[in-house]
Amino acid sequence: MTQAISKLLLVDDRKENLFSLGSLLADMDVEIFKASSGAEALGLMIDHDFALAIVDVQMPEMDGFELAELMRGAEKTKTIPIMFITAAVEKTGFAFRGYESGGVDFLYKPVNSTILKSKVRVFIELDSQKKMLKTQMAELREAKEFAEEAKAAAEKANQLKSAFLANMSHEIRTPLGALIGFAELLEDSSIAEGEKKTYPAIIRRCGKTLGRLIDDILDLSKVEAGHLSVDRQACQPWTVASEVIEILKPSAVQRGISLQLNREGNLPDQIYSDPTRLRQILMNMIGNAIKFTEKGSVVVTMKPAEGEDSDGKIAFYIKDTGIGLSQDQAERLFRPFMQADNSVTRKFGGTGLGLILSRRLAQLIGGNVELKECKLGSGCTFVVTVAKVLGALPAVGEEAMKESPRKRDSAISLKGVRILLVEDSPDNQALIKIVLAKKGIEVDLAHNGLQGFEKAMSATYDVVLMDIQMPI
Repeated sequence: MTQAISKLLLVDDRKENLFSLGSLLADMDVEIFKASSGAEALGLMIDHDFALAIVDVQMPEMDGFELAELMRGAEKTKTIPIMFITAAVEKTGFAFRGYESGGVDFLYKPVNSTILKSKVRVFIELDSQKKMLKTQMAELREAKEFAEEAKAAAEKANQLKSAFLANMSHEIRTPLGALIGFAELLEDSSIAEGEKKTYPAIIRRCGKTLGRLIDDILDLSKVEAGHLSVDRQACQPWTVASEVIEILKPSAVQRGISLQLNREGNLPDQIYSDPTRLRQILMNMIGNAIKFTEKGSVVVTMKPAEGEDSDGKIAFYIKDTGIGLSQDQAERLFRPFMQADNSVTRKFGGTGLGLILSRRLAQLIGGNVELKECKLGSGCTFVVTVAKVLGALPAVGEEAMKESPRKRDSAISLKGVRILLVEDSPDNQALIKIVLAKKGIEVDLAHNGLQGFEKAMSATYDVVLMDIQMPI
């Protein structure tokens, strides 16, 4: 940082003396101000910080001693060093009065230019050191404030992390506990076989819940790291939304609320986007609306996007009659690992990942997720926007917009196909081998990468199924 140049104040009622003093000091690295009276000098001191005031003693109306006394009585000017200059015959009492009134030095005319410059240079150096110290003190204060803010932010982040981990532990352990518990009950011979028939469905449901939770965590980490890619293809947004509604409708019915899907305006039948990510966003957002609505309805309206930057986009307006949000809660809503507040987490569950993940995914496919309106106790309206065309269309033209039907032929025989399964988990080995064996596939096992390499080099396989993380 560049240090400001020092300022000198010359006070004398005779212009020729001001000119003479100014000329003597002109070659010094200072900014010189001149005043021909005490009153004018006081005015300059209000607007400037001076390293030194060189004051003539004998002046009309207000002499130098009176000016010095006034300077010492004011907060703004009391620390300015004063050097007196006088043409009067040197008298001990005269000098004593000068020092008594606050002067730091006393020179007699004619002034020796070498002595004057030497003394002025001392005060300039003192002023520079004072300014440097002042700057360092300001920097220290700023650094202290920054450190205190950083400490507070770190403590807040630590609290959020602890709350998130505690909440995440609950969200993971809840379905995991049910999954393990019902798996153990399947082995309990004292329970009737008829009762056990419902257990596999519960185990599957808990497993899917865990899978979705883990997928959300992994997807968010990939998005934040910029490693999540999109699969651009032709898709039908109305069909995607309808499928999501059908999946979530039982949850709405269970809560006693209605779930509706409407469309308005001129909308394309097909868009060029990522249907998997669109489905994931709508599942999160509509699922959230259902979760936080205890009575009333959730209405999803698909229509052309509105407002700024809406060209080439469609929008899904998701309106609920749920618990709503306060302004403070709304401001925290799109931060990772955060819900509206702890009471919401305790009552409704969830990890706080859904909203921020949905927004990141929507941005990946050329749109956004925004809170349009909310009111505590009266519900919220969220808007999901998606680009109609994500990136450039394929060179083959409009034909590329047509979805190619997926061929599924369950009659294809896989009998005699040889597969090498390289997997270190015994449980996964057993599961995959059973599933493939049902199709008549011959499965050879390798327990680590080295075994897999050796077997692949020594035999012929149609397919190798390879785990990624393995020992050796």
